[in-house]
Amino acid sequence: MPKSFDNDEYLSRFPIKECSEAEWRDELKQMDAQIAATHGAIDYSSARAFNNVAIYTPALSQGWISTIERAINNPADFTFPKLGDFTLEPEDLQFTNPQSRLCFYPWVLYSAGQAAQTDNAAKKNNWLTRKPRDPRVVVIGDSGGFQIQEQTIKFEGNKTVRRMLHWLERVADYSMVMDFPTGKIALGNLLPHTERMIQAGVPIDELAQKSGMDSGFVTCLEQTIQNNDEYVRSRTLSATNMLNVLQGRNEKESAAWFERVKGYPFEGWAFAGKHHSELAISLRRLIQMRDEGLLANCPWIHFLGVSTPKVGAALSYLQRSLREHTDAKNIQLTFDSKSPVDAVINGYRPMVGCDFDSSKWSIRFEKVDFKMAATDNRTLCELAKDWKGIKSNRFIPRTALGMRLKLSDLFGDSSGKPSLPDSFQQALLIHHNTQVYFESFRRMYGFLDDSQFDRRPESLQLMQMLIDGVFRTEKPMQAIDELEPQLNALVGE
Repeated sequence: MPKSFDNDEYLSRFPIKECSEAEWRDELKQMDAQIAATHGAIDYSSARAFNNVAIYTPALSQGWISTIERAINNPADFTFPKLGDFTLEPEDLQFTNPQSRLCFYPWVLYSAGQAAQTDNAAKKNNWLTRKPRDPRVVVIGDSGGFQIQEQTIKFEGNKTVRRMLHWLERVADYSMVMDFPTGKIALGNLLPHTERMIQAGVPIDELAQKSGMDSGFVTCLEQTIQNNDEYVRSRTLSATNMLNVLQGRNEKESAAWFERVKGYPFEGWAFAGKHHSELAISLRRLIQMRDEGLLANCPWIHFLGVSTPKVGAALSYLQRSLREHTDAKNIQLTFDSKSPVDAVINGYRPMVGCDFDSSKWSIRFEKVDFKMAATDNRTLCELAKDWKGIKSNRFIPRTALGMRLKLSDLFGDSSGKPSLPDSFQQALLIHHNTQVYFESFRRMYGFLDDSQFDRRPESLQLMQMLIDGVFRTEKPMQAIDELEPQLNALVGE
């Protein structure tokens, strides 16, 4: 096993293959022609680009799911846009349905914090939760800990924990344990829970003083421990695969959290807090998991709340190294965000493309003037033509709705007058935005090939070597310390 890393040695193993601009443009035309020939109806479950990569899982909103459900049950209550010779049915918006004529994408995240806020809500079904469903579909269930801290769900101790657990068992294939996230500590969101736990006899202040941690972190960890214990007592084995959640705002907190939760008999892991943006922290935990035999039977690791193309690339390299250099030979990494929904909620903005310039990778949205858009007959795909023309590496995904929907379909009423978008118009835009993410990641995965080395941002060009080297060296922790600036180069992007 090598004890150090050498750039020249790495590049000799993975030589750069030159690709002319003409060849690159020809490849883009071929991919676009394939999408156009099928009118955008892509089956992502069989796309070769998704083999042995970290998979993006869109975090679905309850409002979007409910709007589609209502449109299916009461279509007369909704106005469906005229899309040429294509007659849109509300079922087409269900991208986890292989019969959708828009696209089939089988990996999603759905939160108990949205779907199971009350006992009655937890019992309800919708088009996503009904079974049987296609065996290719994987639903990852989040636990609702975030919504509890946001005070959109009242926390009633084990009663709430069991409600979320049983919903996850009914709905999800992989499920987060109910952690208490550390991200909101600085905002004071944990203060009511700290006071509640102290009143219940948990010596939060003493534990904080002894560990050298602040009381907010101790509250998050101790409440998560209590929740984990309740999961162990109340779960039905094999109903869902439980993911043991790691939290932490820095290395010290991550290490302390890991020591407390690593012994729980759960089936996989979820990395939260700073683990997705500070890769060095995650690598230290993964090395510990490897050395303590915790990866041998680990089929799944999920990274919470991140969806940039650069992070997706880094996690794909991480998955490949785990499969090659640890006992986790078939492990799957996934990651999520609600960015396609947020772009609609926070300004009703269409996603229009992805910038794959070698200096940066980013997914772009477009600001639209409501009054002007109500009579604008450009399609969503045409919206970014001027933007794309500035640089050749800018990519406009040809989504199924983006090739058909006009701006006037989304920003005006049936008479063409400007109006606030109704729930179905919002649902259409969310579907388009989400498929922009599918297509952007599908394109990005092509850059993981070593022939595209020089098309990657500088912070990613040697990322595969760095991650691979950590798992091959005899002194991985020392290597991580030395390489931490490079490993953490994705922070904030």
